Amino acid sequence: NVNSTPLWEGATKTLDSSGIQVASFTFYWYETSSSSGSSLSFIDSSGTRILSVGTNNPQWRTDDADGGAQFNDASGTDRWIEFEIVFDWDDGTYTLNAEDQQSGLTDSHTGPLYAATDVDTIATGRPDWASSGTVEWYLDDLQYVDPTPSAPTNLTATPSADTIDLSWDGVTKDDGGYVVYRALSSG
Repeated sequence: NVNSTPLWEGATKTLDSSGIQVASFTFYWYETSSSSGSSLSFIDSSGTRILSVGTNNPQWRTDDADGGAQFNDASGTDRWIEFEIVFDWDDGTYTLNAEDQQSGLTDSHTGPLYAATDVDTIATGRPDWASSGTVEWYLDDLQYVDPTPSAPTNLTATPSADTIDLSWDGVTKDDGGYVVYRALSSG
């Protein structure tokens, strides 16, 4: 599943499938030269901020369990930057990949999450690292990829005269993530 949602400054948005361990987020970021920096924060289902990413105009920054870090001096403002965040929930880490769409400059940063739980809400705002002043930036094409659920265990099929009853032990938080298909032919 790929989901897309609009977002604006000072806004929060609960994901379509809230409280899930999303595989990744991608989005495009554009900040004007007169902006003082802004961020996009990821908040879990208990209200804990697990990660913030953004800019300090024009430096690319993160705020994670290691604290705030600048990971690129960037190549300027008034241009689109593509960000991709890939979560490793088992290790409690993320990798942020960024690419300046004008210059082609790329960089990445891996760090620990504040909490390796889930993502429920995303929020925009002015981070602690930004100086006071104007916030002028745009966010476009924000998408997240739902994780593929793990295969269920102990799957059994019990046939009767006109039905087959299936049962299994789910290994996800919500067995609603499983879809059962009937094949009309073997193979």
